Amino acid sequence: MDLSALLEALRALPEVAGLAEAVAAGTAESTALRVPRSARPALVATLAHSLGRPVVYLVTRADRELVIQEELSAWSHSLRL
Repeated sequence: MDLSALLEALRALPEVAGLAEAVAAGTAESTALRVPRSARPALVATLAHSLGRPVVYLVTRADRELVIQEELSAWSHSLRL
């Protein structure tokens, strides 16, 4: 499945654009974001593309890492995992 066409729509959302700008400027809060688990891979892929630099995605379990890796590859084939 290829969901990469949706990244532009996500990038256009004011909340996502604001977060990307804050991260790029180094002014983002270092607190946990309240993002539903199902939306996290899309947000990470959008930020990685918007920023043009690596984004760290931490998980608490190894089996969750495998799921996230699969989900991220659906959002963007160009992300290095």
